[in-house]
Amino acid sequence: MEKITATPSPRLRRGLFLLELLSLAVAAVLTWRYFAMPDAARIVAAMAVGYAVPRAVLSRSRHCSTGSLVLLYVVGAGLMAFAVYNMWSWTVHAGRPLDAPHILSDGGKYYKCALHYYDGSVPPQRNVHYYGLPAMIYLTWKLLGVSLVWPMAVNYMLTLLSMVVFGFMACRLLAGRLESGGRQVMLLAMLLMALSTYMLSQGALLQKEALNYMGMAMVGYVLSGLARSETLHGAKLWRETLVFFLGAGMLISTRGTMAYFVAAGIVLAVAHDWRRNWRRGATLLLITLVLFVLGTEVFAREAYFYHQVRTLVNTTRSADRMSEMYIVGPSQQPLRAVLGDYFYHPLWLKVLLTPVTATALYLVPFPWLRGDYSVLNILSRTTCTWYAVGGLSLFYFLFMSWRRSRSLGWLALWPVACFLAVAYATGGSVARYTLPLQPLFVVIAVYVLCQWRDKKMRHALCTFAAVYALVLAVTLCVCHYVQMQYM
Repeated sequence: MEKITATPSPRLRRGLFLLELLSLAVAAVLTWRYFAMPDAARIVAAMAVGYAVPRAVLSRSRHCSTGSLVLLYVVGAGLMAFAVYNMWSWTVHAGRPLDAPHILSDGGKYYKCALHYYDGSVPPQRNVHYYGLPAMIYLTWKLLGVSLVWPMAVNYMLTLLSMVVFGFMACRLLAGRLESGGRQVMLLAMLLMALSTYMLSQGALLQKEALNYMGMAMVGYVLSGLARSETLHGAKLWRETLVFFLGAGMLISTRGTMAYFVAAGIVLAVAHDWRRNWRRGATLLLITLVLFVLGTEVFAREAYFYHQVRTLVNTTRSADRMSEMYIVGPSQQPLRAVLGDYFYHPLWLKVLLTPVTATALYLVPFPWLRGDYSVLNILSRTTCTWYAVGGLSLFYFLFMSWRRSRSLGWLALWPVACFLAVAYATGGSVARYTLPLQPLFVVIAVYVLCQWRDKKMRHALCTFAAVYALVLAVTLCVCHYVQMQYM
């Protein structure tokens, strides 16, 4: 293990750099086969910069290792191929240029929203409520001109960079709690995120997930230091406050409800040692509140502050609208049969149904729902890694969290609280909303895996894993059978 995670030698760095250049050359040749020469040059240059930024951040970290650099290269190459494939399918395959792609998913409305404010060539998009992603697209166009390439490259960069920053968060929160060094923790955290193919695939689309990942990573990194009661002064304190401000701004500008998640994280981080942390925690809460009001009242399409506070806490008030958005379609009819008219239920009943909705949210998305059994669909939709991370987290809460010597503190409850909030608000029907939370569970999973040297803990973990795998397999088979009756 030490050879894998050792600090990269100059020789290894040069070898990896040559491999990266060779891969970039191959990517350029392949791209030129399917795009016109000027378009191919823009794509290759933009994606190269998108890879170089997280690579530079990682290589300058004291937690950098040969393994983490190689892993970033592998993930970067695979994600780049997927992003370029998406651009090809929206443009060349659809008979469109790069400045007018044909995007059927939510990315299409965000692209048109940015285009409306850029030159007014398309009508306003009425179903866009938050302008975080359109603003990012607009800014790239102001700098480089209208093209699908630039925002796709930014999303690609932010997805890779969030992997690195979440690794930093794991190293910071787990420092002093493990025998394993920071390089091993960093490598293991990045590996678990790299295997989360569904999460990564969403970052290679024109969606706001990449901004959510990066924002959550920055907020999580700051809160991990707060939970450890780290003393910061001067430039370091201002730097951490700026990182939190930018991260929370990314989250709230793309989805206002993320403000609730940020606030919950602050409260749980402060709870570890509130006498020492309350002033800094109060400052971060104030920043979150200001961003929330600005994001919902100023930068949203309509006044959304009242809507967010009133209707999303008690969804019965907006039952008609919520029932049109969630638990719809053939694949979700089994869930509807169990929950009934969920959004019309009283508040107390929806709270009681939280275990059911949380279980449904935990299990989806299934790779068979689209009826597409291609390798690309299975790789991008399968959640095997998420099931493993969730199982390890469940083991932590059942067998480790109540032991003071092994507890990670109150902050470990942060992703759980956010996950339950998503299950409550959507009836457990939208797994995509939990993707920014999955790396937070990865931190817990890394902590559990690093207990492997403890013989008693290893035996308990193996026993739990066998039972968990059996129960999960049976549950997924039952879900497959039931859902096929509605497809």
